[in-house]
Formats: sequence, structure tokens, C-alpha cells
Amino acid sequence: MTEQQTNWQPPPPPPPPQLVRQSHRQSWQFWLGLGGAGLVALGSLLPWATVDTVHFGTRTEYGIEGDGVFTLIGGTLFAVFFLLHHAPWQRVVATLIALGLVVVAVVEFSDVQNNVEKTEAEAEAVSAGLTASVGVGLWMVLVGSVGVLAGVLLRRSTRS
Repeated sequence: MTEQQTNWQPPPPPPPPQLVRQSHRQSWQFWLGLGGAGLVALGSLLPWATVDTVHFGTRTEYGIEGDGVFTLIGGTLFAVFFLLHHAPWQRVVATLIALGLVVVAVVEFSDVQNNVEKTEAEAEAVSAGLTASVGVGLWMVLVGSVGVLAGVLLRRSTRS
């Protein structure tokens, strides 16, 4: 045998499959989408509206007590499809979920803001010591939903 035949070695095994390609984990679009999903999920659990009264104390409405359930599920599903993102249909599903999250966030924010203004106007008319405000959780859902939509639309296809 020759020298070349005795030194032959089998090729190295292929690397294990990854949930997300390394190049996409390092993209800012990836982190924008994933961070937005985290904000949506966390904001769904936090206060969406708060009413403070002089005589009756504070009443806080949490997102999970209403439509926050939908945003929590939507944010979680978005993260799953955004992480997979290998087939074109997964990108379509992630985009549709992101659009749904934006619609729910805008409608809820508008509804809560209108109720806040109406409540404060009625309280002022009867001289009641009452203040109402949009909660931090709803702000987080609104910002996070814009982040997930931007992240999925700006992210390059994984099929390159």
C-alpha cells in the first residue's frame, strides 16, 4: 500500500441541526422580533388600566383578565414560528400572527384610552377625586406588537 492509502480517514460527521441558524441569531431583526414577542407576553400579564379614587382606593385591570389572554397566546405562538422560520409558510404564519397582535393592541389601547377620557370627564363633572390611566402592560403590548411585526417583515428569508 502507498502512504496515501494508509492515512485515509472518514469525513467528519455533519454538525447537529440547529433550531435557528447562527447568522440569523446574530441579526438585529431576529432580536427585534423575539424581544417584541417577550414584551407582548410580559405586557399581557401586567396592568392594562388603573383607576384611582379618593374614597374607594385603586382598581387595576390586568391584561390577562380580558384580551390579554389572546396577546399572551399570540406572543408565544409568534415566538415559536419566528424561531422555526425555515419554510415559507412559517414566515407567513408568523406575519399573520404579528398583524393580529398589532390589531388587538391598537384596538385595546384605543378602547382603554377612550374609557379613561370618558371616566375622567364624568368624574370632573361631579367633582369626584378620580384619575384613570392606561397601564404599563398595554403600552408594552403595543410596543412589542410593533416590534414583532417589524422583526418578521425585516428579517431575511432563511432560505438563502
